[in-house]
Amino acid sequence: MTEAKWLVVSDVDGTLLDSQKLISPKTSQVLGELQRSNRVEIVLASSRMPLSLVRLADEIGVSCHLVAYDGAVTLVAGYDEVGGERGPVISADEARAVHDIAGQVAYFGFYYYDNWWCEKFSRWSDREESNTGLKVHLRDFNVEWSDPAHKLMLRDDEEVIRRIRGRLEGQRFETLRWYGNGSTILEFLPMTAEKGRAAERLRSRLGIPLSRVVAFGDGYNDLSLAQTYVNFVAVENAIDDVKRIATYCTGRGDADGVARFLETFDWQGQI
Repeated sequence: MTEAKWLVVSDVDGTLLDSQKLISPKTSQVLGELQRSNRVEIVLASSRMPLSLVRLADEIGVSCHLVAYDGAVTLVAGYDEVGGERGPVISADEARAVHDIAGQVAYFGFYYYDNWWCEKFSRWSDREESNTGLKVHLRDFNVEWSDPAHKLMLRDDEEVIRRIRGRLEGQRFETLRWYGNGSTILEFLPMTAEKGRAAERLRSRLGIPLSRVVAFGDGYNDLSLAQTYVNFVAVENAIDDVKRIATYCTGRGDADGVARFLETFDWQGQI
């Protein structure tokens, strides 16, 4: 009887990549060796857009399944959307509401599948292009629009983001949730998009037992992974809420923490 495979699910920024948003040679080596052993399927789970994750998988040199936009888009082997169904989105009305609340923020990013737009070029849009490896397009968001979004992002100096957070507090949304990603970024994702839920759809599609999943994360959007999988690993730089419910801890994300854990994990001893 063929032994069931394992599923390795990893967050990207802050967990798998170094401080320069690059994949280290060691991490690429470990993930490549695991996949070539034919006993592990790999999932990259992130709030990034799908094409950015496809490019990252190419850099690693492995074939990955993708959970993009925190689970709003889930792709088998980077191409086929799970179930052939479109996932949750942020409504156009609530996207416009966020735009109005943000005011003259330095960077308002609007993302849908592999396309993204902003109102003006700035150091923040340059940084996002550098992080994703993709080009942004300009768009006037002061005119009426009816497009849904998979993600919105606000970037500015710490004081500006603090004021916007204050205006968002107490606002009730039906199609989006938001959280801070550091002190200079706010991210808005579809209300029902969760990495844990999306990873479960992939796991079921691949026929891998629930007990044979190892997941890694560091931030608020990784809490659903920690709540779903018993073999959840927090990197050293994870927020306290993630560390508190993690089964294991490993080194920092920018110091090959994921790779070092995978090298020493007792694959045979786990049932």
